[in-house]
Amino acid sequence: VLSFQLHLLSVQFGYLSFQLYRRFCQFCHQSFQLYLLSVQFGHLSFQFCRQSFQLYLLSVQFCYL
Repeated sequence: VLSFQLHLLSVQFGYLSFQLYRRFCQFCHQSFQLYLLSVQFGHLSFQFCRQSFQLYLLSVQFCYL
């Protein structure tokens, strides 16, 4: 009976560790998605800054015409 209880405990422990591992994988996946989003956002803001700087240069050239 004791060995059967130990077997049940090990099965429950394995199931719990599997659940924890799955949660950890989901967390890693979500954080990677967030990282990708932040990289895209940084790229977009860089493009926006570059465009606005080019517009600024154009307006300065236009003023000196």
